[in-house]
Amino acid sequence: MYTAYFDESGHENDPMFTFGGLVLNVEHPAAFETEWLAAIAPLKELHTTPFLRGDEGFKQWNSEGLGWKQEILSRAARVIAKRSFQTFSTTLDMDDFSAISAEQHFDLKVAHPYAFCARYSVVQVGHWSGRNSIPGRVKMVFENRNKRDRLEVARVFARDHLDAPAFEGKNVLPLQAADLIAVIYARRSMKKDNFIQVQPAYAELNQTLHTNDNVGRSGLRSIWNRVNPLIIERPTPAGETPGVYFETNLTAKRKPFR
Repeated sequence: MYTAYFDESGHENDPMFTFGGLVLNVEHPAAFETEWLAAIAPLKELHTTPFLRGDEGFKQWNSEGLGWKQEILSRAARVIAKRSFQTFSTTLDMDDFSAISAEQHFDLKVAHPYAFCARYSVVQVGHWSGRNSIPGRVKMVFENRNKRDRLEVARVFARDHLDAPAFEGKNVLPLQAADLIAVIYARRSMKKDNFIQVQPAYAELNQTLHTNDNVGRSGLRSIWNRVNPLIIERPTPAGETPGVYFETNLTAKRKPFR
């Protein structure tokens, strides 16, 4: 049994929106959880960005300094490298996404950014499972973000005949690991100066296989060219507007992403 955990870094209003994740063998979760808690001690849980900023419950550790924080992140990344079969990241260029959505209604007919990245993560995990002859589908777990995004992800998965994903809180330890991966690759993709804070953890993470996809204008157009004929030919799920899949309910259309 295998489960993939994914979390996001950043926001859709940022220049880039990044998903990060990992695949674990869930028949033996205790090994990962025990090593993760030992790695992040004395912390009880790890939320990477608040931890590095020293806010949202992490202020007490600010006096320890950056080197101390880097060591904790490095130990956590070492657990990911040891216990996960592969790690993944997807970075979506939001200017390109907004442009193609304005031109082709990509956001309404395919997915809004969060649901798109969730769906893209299934493709990444599918490639991994196919290469490794994994029987059946890998269970997908996403962070319990907000109701609107959860509903849209569920609709995207139902539309594409995928097993329903699970949504869990950030207290789930593998999701904390997914968050660390997302933060690392978000900062790396955007070439931020604060990448130095996570650079030692990035070096540890490089010990495992990783799939990183940067999705920009050409990638989105390629997806659109493959999906558009299916939208025309396949019956539209229940809703008042033909061709528009994603609605907050059955009477109000989902607003375009801008």
